[in-house]
Amino acid sequence: EIGSLGPFRLDERVGEGGMGVVYRAWQSSPGREVALKIIRPELLFFSGSRDRFRREIAEELGDHDELHGYSTMHKENLVPALCHILGIDDHAHHEVIGVDKATIKVKIRELKVQRDEALAAGDSVQLKRIRRKIHRMKRELHKATT
Repeated sequence: EIGSLGPFRLDERVGEGGMGVVYRAWQSSPGREVALKIIRPELLFFSGSRDRFRREIAEELGDHDELHGYSTMHKENLVPALCHILGIDDHAHHEVIGVDKATIKVKIRELKVQRDEALAAGDSVQLKRIRRKIHRMKRELHKATT
């Protein structure tokens, strides 16, 4: 046993590709062995990668009436169809939205230089504007890390 992921016990790593890793796993309910494909975390930030991953799953499932036209099916229809075919409870699926922390930190550093210049020039209006921007970016950074 390698570990677990939700209702799945990961038993053995059986393959790896460009999109992710495949494990032989045990699904506790309904008590069956499955192949569990897990998308690489870095690909979750790109909607195209998530869509490609869903379509790969649909392609591997073969010919099901519910998946007819899956290559052009919108994700709001594809995900429930996949869940039904796989016997997974259909529930709200959340998208992961990535934040480029390094870029935000660079922007904050640039704003701090501008803040210091506004402070030296005695420009209170500009100083207030820059401080607000810094505060908003720090909040965004904090939300991404908690």
